[in-house]
Amino acid sequence: MKVIKSNFHKFFGWLVGNPEVSFMTTWDFFIYGMFLISLSRKRDLN
Repeated sequence: MKVIKSNFHKFFGWLVGNPEVSFMTTWDFFIYGMFLISLSRKRDLN
């Protein structure tokens, strides 16, 4: 989980530093984030 968090911070810093980043990249990352959240929810249920 630590690796994911540090990668998220790296990605977020990269996004902020590159406002010209395409919308699709942001959308892909959003979907990936939702996927991670649903995964962790499933883990909590089990």
